Amino acid sequence: MTTPSRKHLLLLLVGGDAPIAEIVEQLAAFEWDSDRELVVLTRAHALSMLDRYLQGEVDRAAVEAWAEAIEGREDIGYEPEAEEILGDLVFELANPELAATLDTDRASAWVQRMQ
Repeated sequence: MTTPSRKHLLLLLVGGDAPIAEIVEQLAAFEWDSDRELVVLTRAHALSMLDRYLQGEVDRAAVEAWAEAIEGREDIGYEPEAEEILGDLVFELANPELAATLDTDRASAWVQRMQ
């Protein structure tokens, strides 16, 4: 069985397409530092995660883990036209004790801001 590439794992991460803990564990096999962005987090990725939360498919802890896994990675860039809002969203979701706790009202507000 071949080991997934770093880029493949990062694509799974931003898409929220696999259990976050498993992706993070597999990414640990690669160096943290990166001299380039291998994937880009887009508004579509963020909106998908928020929608899944609002639909009850994932819970607050899963959304927080997703954002924590993305925050600060040098190998994940942000969609150029939405870099600031995506950065703010990832920070808030990853740090509820410093920002705002995610609930349905907050998630809906983020969805409206990003559309």
